[in-house]
Amino acid sequence: MDALLGNNPRSIMFFNPTNAEPGHSPGLVKEAGVSAMHDVWGSSYFLMLDMNGDGQVKNPERLPGAVPNPRAKPLGEFLPMLKAAFSAGPDRDPNTWADNITTWR
Repeated sequence: MDALLGNNPRSIMFFNPTNAEPGHSPGLVKEAGVSAMHDVWGSSYFLMLDMNGDGQVKNPERLPGAVPNPRAKPLGEFLPMLKAAFSAGPDRDPNTWADNITTWR
């Protein structure tokens, strides 16, 4: 997992590879025959990878429907990294960025 989340300036632990039940604390959850990684609030993680080799990923904070964090410095349309991950945070809504946990902030 360190290779996937290598660009993590705040050294936040995003995933502890243990088994968990759906809707419970972090780990692997098997739903409908598919394994998913869940955060401590029971929501799936969101992962972005640079698939075209341009050294950047789309900034999900700038997608339509996103509610920006008023306390955070606005970032551009792309993030200068090969991989990024975020959690929807305690409110479990990935569009409300005030409480989302990210690898790039």
